[in-house]
Amino acid sequence: MAMEGKFVTSAEGIIDDDVDRSIHNLTNIGKDAMCATDDMVLNIMTHKGGC
Repeated sequence: MAMEGKFVTSAEGIIDDDVDRSIHNLTNIGKDAMCATDDMVLNIMTHKGGC
């Protein structure tokens, strides 16, 4: 996008006028998504049938 002269403003998505707040927003998404992934993996592992 930058190479084409396009950019995202704080009005869109997780972007904020403050770079630290933008990073915080992004890390919250990753953290929350990983918690759900961890729960799902653990559920699969603990509910496997034995051979």
